[in-house]
Parts: sequence; C-alpha cells; structure tokens
Amino acid sequence: MIILFGPTGAGKSVQGQLLSAKNGWAWLSAGELLRKTNDPEVGAILKDGSLVAPETINKIIGQEVSKIDIRQRIVLDGFPRDIKQAEWLVGNEVILNRTVGLAIVLVVPEQELLNRLLNRNRADDNIESIRRRLNIYNQKTDEILNYLGNHDVNVIKIDGTGTIEQVHERIMVELEKCKLD
Repeated sequence: MIILFGPTGAGKSVQGQLLSAKNGWAWLSAGELLRKTNDPEVGAILKDGSLVAPETINKIIGQEVSKIDIRQRIVLDGFPRDIKQAEWLVGNEVILNRTVGLAIVLVVPEQELLNRLLNRNRADDNIESIRRRLNIYNQKTDEILNYLGNHDVNVIKIDGTGTIEQVHERIMVELEKCKLD
C-alpha cells in the first residue's frame, strides 16, 4: 500500500486518482468513504471539522481493503490521520494481507491550502472547520510519520505546489526511485 499523506487541500485525492488511473491501482479515500456514509453522527463530525473515531474509520478502511484483489496495489488517501490509525494499519498488515510500502507527504503552505479549500465550495469547507482540520493535522503529523518510519515505511516529502501535472511528475519520479514490489 502507498499512503498519500498531507493536510486537507494538499491534493491527495487528485493525485490518488491519477495514480490509480495511470497504474491500474485501487484508490481508497478515507474522506470520500466518510462523506458517502449515511451515518448522521459521522456527517455532523465532518461538518464540525473534527476527526471521526479511529475505530469507525479503521472498520470502514478494513472492509474496503478486503474487497480489493490482493494483486492490486492500493493508494490510501487521508488515512491514517492519528497514531491509533497508524498502529492499526501497521499492526493489521497480516490480517489485511497488505504491507505499507511508502508514505508520500504532500507539503503545501497554509495560505495556499486555505485558498484551495475555500474555492472548492464543499459543505464541510468553512474557515473555522478548515483551520481546525489543519491544526489537528499539524499536531499529529510528526508522531505518525515517525511511527511509520520506525516500522520500515519509506516516508518521502513532495512539494505539493504547482500544477496537478507538476506534482504528479514529482510523485512519479520518487516512486521510480523507491522501486516498490
């Protein structure tokens, strides 16, 4: 599995979809899966900008991973978002029949993120919820990346600014260097 990591608005979904389309890989977006749920409690949490309980998203991700052919690489978008989720993902590699091979961190300045998010006109994107999500991301990032690195996951940081194509080319260059199985 490849994890696309970065704050809300960094372009994880766009890049995940590109990787999926160009390489025939499966793309799983935690945010997309949560937005599609009919659970009103989850909807309220998302609107507030808070994080859904780790147990809830772990269960959803586990169910979705189990539906994907074992031979197909998976790009995880927006998961894990906290240390409990990272521990669950790494700790369940045998059960999931998958290993985490790479974490790609898209790095984008905060003002650029605010501009992107306010222009996409999504119901859960208001200045308060955006700032709350960015603060949560910033508080948890180092711990998660350190944990992944300590569990043999290659963590690379990529400049997430520029055009979609420029960012995608940077990702492809790094994927080639990593030579994943």
